[in-house]
Amino acid sequence: MAQDLSNNDIVIYAIFKLGGVEKKIHTEDIAMECFKLSPEKFSWT
Repeated sequence: MAQDLSNNDIVIYAIFKLGGVEKKIHTEDIAMECFKLSPEKFSWT
């Protein structure tokens, strides 16, 4: 399913999933959550 979403949509969902509505989230945590959701889109390899 994540392959059908844009990178922006995945980032927004990751921020929401990590609680970004209620608190600040570190960019490293967002990047890691994006990788967990869609490793083929958020990795160097």
